[in-house]
Amino acid sequence: INEQTVRDWGPVSSMFIAAPCNDLTNLRNFIGGVFVPEPDKRPGLDGPSGMMLRHCLQVLKWALYYNPQMMFILENVVFDDREEDWEEVCNATGVRPVVIMGSDVSYTRRLRAWWTNIKLPASYAELTKDQSRGDPNDCMDQGRKLVTFEMEGRQQVRPIGASWTGDPDEPTA
Repeated sequence: INEQTVRDWGPVSSMFIAAPCNDLTNLRNFIGGVFVPEPDKRPGLDGPSGMMLRHCLQVLKWALYYNPQMMFILENVVFDDREEDWEEVCNATGVRPVVIMGSDVSYTRRLRAWWTNIKLPASYAELTKDQSRGDPNDCMDQGRKLVTFEMEGRQQVRPIGASWTGDPDEPTA
């Protein structure tokens, strides 16, 4: 996608961006189930999926130039420990992200950052105060059951990650 492509789109009212997080996730620093932070194994915005996020930011810039009233949401993992990369995304979007733990509003424990120009409630607590999560198994096909774990006083579900292997019907984490 280049600037001419974006110009040819015509009016755009909203854009949602969710670039791959492979080069930014701290999971790359787990070796055999143990967190090993040094040396950092994440290439960040200079890695292949990081460069894809960088390109998405450029597309967003063009889209906002031709559609200044356009609303946007960009979602990714929290990588604020990589200060230069984090600031690059914040500066490119012109906003600081809202950080939300997925298990506060759904079933899966996934910490995510959401950069958006959409007006949101001033506090995170307001965003999540009336969320009812129900039984996570309600989302599963008949006969399947999630493996949950207790954390922070409630049952949670681990996300399915790229590291899962084996039979697609019975993957192993």
